[in-house]
Amino acid sequence: GFSPYKGIYLSGIANVTIKNTRVKHFYYGIGLHSSSSNSIIGNEITNNSQSGIGLFGFSSNNNVSGNNITNNGPAPGTYGGVGWAGIELSSSSGRNSISGNNITNNPSGIHLVSTSYNNIYGNDLLINGYGISIVSSSHNIIYRNNIASSDNLAGILFQWSSYNNIYGNNISNNKEGIDLGSSYSNNIYHNNFINNTRQIT
Repeated sequence: GFSPYKGIYLSGIANVTIKNTRVKHFYYGIGLHSSSSNSIIGNEITNNSQSGIGLFGFSSNNNVSGNNITNNGPAPGTYGGVGWAGIELSSSSGRNSISGNNITNNPSGIHLVSTSYNNIYGNDLLINGYGISIVSSSHNIIYRNNIASSDNLAGILFQWSSYNNIYGNNISNNKEGIDLGSSYSNNIYHNNFINNTRQIT
């Protein structure tokens, strides 16, 4: 079952590297709370019941890169909302870097809620419910990601989010390329939209 809460949990910790591990069958695979300047690199994070990686409580300046993150959260098509993800950032304001991850078959590939000033780039987000979901978040930079086949939903979903920069992404084979729900003043430019049912709504 999923009785252990987090496979690896850092609270109030800095300058730790979590590298080349396999984390599966927890509630959260790896969780950071109020922790900064840590690195999560080259891990395999699968089959956790909530999210693969969670950064919470003002965690900042963390590096999450080169991880394989698959099959976390309820199976796509069986969940409600966007609260489960391969990588979840909640109230984590301050230049976290999410790059070069392979994120497949999660309800949302990367989910941001109440989160600002993070860089998300160079990730492969394939066959997730949503590629990237952004809720009540601002001033994030999302660029050069490959976002495809988002379970007949949106490659990038905005809800009540403003002042984000979205550029240089390949967004293909989704029901909607980018869904701007109750959001304004986002900069969206130089993205490649290929074979989405609708490009921007």
